Amino acid sequence: MLGAKDFIGGADYLSFRIRGSHKANAIRIALDPMDTYTVTFWKIRSPNIKEVGRFEGIYCDMLHDLIRRVTGLNTNL
Repeated sequence: MLGAKDFIGGADYLSFRIRGSHKANAIRIALDPMDTYTVTFWKIRSPNIKEVGRFEGIYCDMLHDLIRRVTGLNTNL
């Protein structure tokens, strides 16, 4: 539903680009030591990269609502 592409993963994070949102077009979800997530949203237009939002202490059940609130896109039906 997000049109996610260009996935990049590491030991404790996942980054990807999305389509269809005018607010943000890239997301990075990083696992924190406290078993929560830090979610960062960016607007990337080459050569400019602007951080749109950074949210710390996000639990897994909060990810859908956070992505919908920031991007305006639903992650499920």
